[in-house]
Amino acid sequence: MTRAAGWADWHAAVGTELTVQPGERWTLATCTDVVETGGWRSWELTFRGPAGRGQGTYVLDVPGAGEQAVFVVPTAATEDATTLTATFVVAADPTPGGPA
Repeated sequence: MTRAAGWADWHAAVGTELTVQPGERWTLATCTDVVETGGWRSWELTFRGPAGRGQGTYVLDVPGAGEQAVFVVPTAATEDATTLTATFVVAADPTPGGPA
C-alpha cells in the first residue's frame, strides 16, 4: 500500500538502496533532522544516483511507504555518480509529538 512518506520513513531508510523507476537503484545518503518553524516542518534528503541524472521528478520506492514521486536537484557530480537533493516542507502536525 502506498502512503505519503514522512520524515520517519525517510530517516529509517538512510543507507538503503531504493528502487527508482524505471529500474535504477539510488542510495539514500542523508536525511537531516526536522526543523519546525511557523507551523511548518522541513527536512532535506541527499541521494547518490547514477552519473548524468538531472533535475526532475523521479518515482522512488520507500520501504514501508511505497512509491513516492520526489523532485530532486543535482548538487554534485563525478564521473561515476550524481548527488541529488530533495527538500520537503509540510504542515506541522497540530498534535504534540505527531508525525512529521
